[in-house]
Amino acid sequence: MVKYVKDHNGVEIDPNSIFDVQIKRLHAYKRQLLNVFRIIHLYKRMKSDPSFRIYPRTFIFGAKAAPSYTLAKSIIELINVVASKVNGDPETNKYLKVVFLENYGVSTAEMLIPARMSQSRSPPPARRPRALPT
Repeated sequence: MVKYVKDHNGVEIDPNSIFDVQIKRLHAYKRQLLNVFRIIHLYKRMKSDPSFRIYPRTFIFGAKAAPSYTLAKSIIELINVVASKVNGDPETNKYLKVVFLENYGVSTAEMLIPARMSQSRSPPPARRPRALPT
């Protein structure tokens, strides 16, 4: 994942940092915006109080938004603005990193969520009934 983020986003993340990952379709009720406010709070606290430090954290977002959902598009834009500010600040970027993975889909999810078994709530594809022998 570290190599993927570096190759696709140009951001070097600490593999030993805490990964806070929120990857899903973007909707107001899924609280991506609340997570962005948390990042802003941590960043502002680190800037105002030089003694305040946290264990390094990497916030990873991956989402798609419906073309007409302007709030969701604005949240994606905010995530990218916050990422640019946080990742570009030499005082805080060893403690905080923010990444938005564009074009999030199944193949990206497989890389982000390593597992030997995958579960889905989607029903299996319908099967055609077999013809009875005559």
